[in-house]
Amino acid sequence: SLHHAENAFDSAFAEIIKSEDDSAYQAALIHLSCQYSLLDCMIKAKQVRARITTDPLDEYDAFSCIAFAQYYKSIGKPDSAKLYCERVLDKSDDLYNMYDATKILYKIYSENGDTEKTNSIANIYIQLSDSIDFGKRQTDAATVNNLYKYHRNEEAERAIMEESERNRQRMRMACLLSAICFLSCVSFFY
Repeated sequence: SLHHAENAFDSAFAEIIKSEDDSAYQAALIHLSCQYSLLDCMIKAKQVRARITTDPLDEYDAFSCIAFAQYYKSIGKPDSAKLYCERVLDKSDDLYNMYDATKILYKIYSENGDTEKTNSIANIYIQLSDSIDFGKRQTDAATVNNLYKYHRNEEAERAIMEESERNRQRMRMACLLSAICFLSCVSFFY
C-alpha cells in the first residue's frame, strides 16, 4: 500500500541522514524526491530536495531530469518542470524516459489550459506510446517466432532420431535373419 511505501522511503531517508554523507547518496535522494512527490508528501520531498547538490541540467541524466520535473510540478513550479522535461526530450534516446517527460508536460499544459501545446505534446505522447507498443509487439513476435522455430527444430530432431532407431531395428532384424539363414545353411550341409 501507499502507506507501506512511504514508510519504506522514510526508513531510507533516515539512513541517509544518519550516514551524514549526502554526497554519497545523491542518486538515492533524487529517487526519494521523485517518490515523495508522486505520493504527494511535499514536506518530505522538500526536505529531501534540500539535500540534493547535483543538477541534472548541468550533468545530464534523464531520470534525474524527470524526478526534478515531477518535484517542481508537485510544488507548483510548472516552468521549472517544463525545463527539465524539455531537456529529456532534447537529449534522450530512451523512449520510456521521453514518454515520462511528455506525460508530465501533457499534465502541465492541460492544467494551464494551453490547448495548442497540449495537442502538440499529446501527439508526441501518442507517437512514443505507439513506438513503445510496437517495440513490445516486435519483441513478442520475435519470441513467438523463436519458439516456433525451436519446436519445429525439436520435432525435426525427434523425427530424425525415430528414423535412426527404426533403421537400427531393421539392421538388427536383417542381421538376425542373416544369422538364422547362415545357421540353417550350415546345419543343412553338415
